[in-house]
Amino acid sequence: MEQSTPIIDQPPKAETVDIYDGDQRLGAATLNGSHWSFIAENLSSEPHTFTAHFAGAESNKWTVTVTEGNLNLPAPHVNGATPGQPNSERLDYYTINDDIQVIIPQYGIELGDTVGVHWTGRGGITRFSEQTAVGNPPALQPFSISKYEVIDAILTNAFIYYTVKRTNDTQVYTSSTLILTVEGHPFPVNAPTINADHDNLRVLKQNEFNNGTTAGVRAVGPGGDEWSTDPTPAFGGNDYLNFKIDPSWLARNRGKSAIFNCSIRINPSDSHYIFSQLLRIPAV
Repeated sequence: MEQSTPIIDQPPKAETVDIYDGDQRLGAATLNGSHWSFIAENLSSEPHTFTAHFAGAESNKWTVTVTEGNLNLPAPHVNGATPGQPNSERLDYYTINDDIQVIIPQYGIELGDTVGVHWTGRGGITRFSEQTAVGNPPALQPFSISKYEVIDAILTNAFIYYTVKRTNDTQVYTSSTLILTVEGHPFPVNAPTINADHDNLRVLKQNEFNNGTTAGVRAVGPGGDEWSTDPTPAFGGNDYLNFKIDPSWLARNRGKSAIFNCSIRINPSDSHYIFSQLLRIPAV
């Protein structure tokens, strides 16, 4: 009689995401499609820097300050975004194509509250809004996040929260964090590179481009001082395109911080632009 090896059916192993607070592993969250959630309990009253780890990759960092007190601050909302899992939203950048507006929910706003918004995007780059004092009657206008920061976050997540300080209270209260998934591109476009003299930008041809693909570049200095070119030169058989930066823009912004990116048209007949990630220079 022949013997056969028994077959034991086992359910597929669930994929998990490891959650860290600094170097300390807090636990694991189970993936539900491309979403996950995790409840961190018994955290000390101080800033905590979280990362998610999956398949050898590490997420951007996001910081939450745990405070004592009874002020419950729900996560903010981005105007035009679609709600997803709790405290998460999805935004197609091309439905906005401009600065985005962060809406602070009605948490029990009081006259004299001081409120500010914190945005953490690609690579852990964090931006802070001006602290706004609540007037009479108590209300808050939306907080703007620069379209360039939003463009830089396309095909990744940004993390948004706000802080509240009450009059005659030394405590600064921190809201729940909104995870914003920014969409709008079929593939990521790399930032341009810049030469040592900071007067020439280079756009490399990617595998997704073709010979008819065109490119243009943009430079933005402090206060929104902007110079740009239309995406007219085509790559043809070239591996890259060079763009001389306008000398008058350079003269105004030498020694100042600036950001650069490029605009791509895959086909000349297509009016749809694909924007690159940002190149950030601390001093032009």
